Amino acid sequence: MSENRLGIILVNFGSHDLLRKNLAVLDIQQIDALVVVVDNFSGHQERAQIQSLSQSQNWELLTPSKNLGFGAGMNLGVEHAITLGCTSFVLLNPDVSITVSALSKLHEVGRHCEFTLLSPRINRPDGSVWFAGGQLNLSTGRTSSQFAAKQRGLERWITGACLFVDLQTWVKLKGFDLRYFLYWEDVDLSQRCLHLGGDLQVVHEVTVTHTVGATQGTQGKSPTYNYYMCRNRLLFASLNRPSSDAWQWLLHTPAATARVAFRDGKLQALTHPRRTSAAVGGAFVGSWMLIRSVLLAKRRSEKTPNH
Repeated sequence: MSENRLGIILVNFGSHDLLRKNLAVLDIQQIDALVVVVDNFSGHQERAQIQSLSQSQNWELLTPSKNLGFGAGMNLGVEHAITLGCTSFVLLNPDVSITVSALSKLHEVGRHCEFTLLSPRINRPDGSVWFAGGQLNLSTGRTSSQFAAKQRGLERWITGACLFVDLQTWVKLKGFDLRYFLYWEDVDLSQRCLHLGGDLQVVHEVTVTHTVGATQGTQGKSPTYNYYMCRNRLLFASLNRPSSDAWQWLLHTPAATARVAFRDGKLQALTHPRRTSAAVGGAFVGSWMLIRSVLLAKRRSEKTPNH
């Protein structure tokens, strides 16, 4: 076992077929890597399938009794990999197809970077770019998936779909924030990394493929997706943005909610009203989180004595 052993961490939720297709085909032992799968409980049949697959592949399998969410699942997987001697980690979605050489290259680049989160270039199956570094508009909360020239009011972020992080960086950042449950936790992790003096890097010579939406099935985005995407945009603002920005984020919330609700087309939104109501519900809950944080900040400032 090498001193800088790589841990490959995946959170599974009803996606054992994707793990069989994308990960089981790899000869991980070529790079002395350890695979840790956290199976967020989605049913007894899925649990039996992932147990059988993990045993056949010699993967480490963690089996919480409930759905912990993405961030908590990843945190649990990394903690387990640390106890088994891993000092570098690739956090990987089940719907990402990667090669052993890509894993090795990410590992090689990452081990020479200090306090940095790294991502490969991520393409769709048709070869178009899905992610090449993200940007967040700090005034509106709108995200994009490619780095551009540095501009005032824009902040970079790295996706958690395929993310390299070393042990020292992980410890400094204390992993993902559990308050998100699903979505936006990678934007939050990126923001904390930058604010603590770290860096974000896209390794463009390493390319992986993301089958977008494969974990969602063929029926479009789920109500759960819509809820947390809308809620967590505003949760992020409540945790990371000054109170002076709150009203701008709230002002742009109807448009942001509509983009999520109509992502699969207006017909899908009309014929699946639960998805639309989930987006609206998430926006409502997130708005209250943001307003409450502003009111609490104001109350604290009023109680602070002047000197």
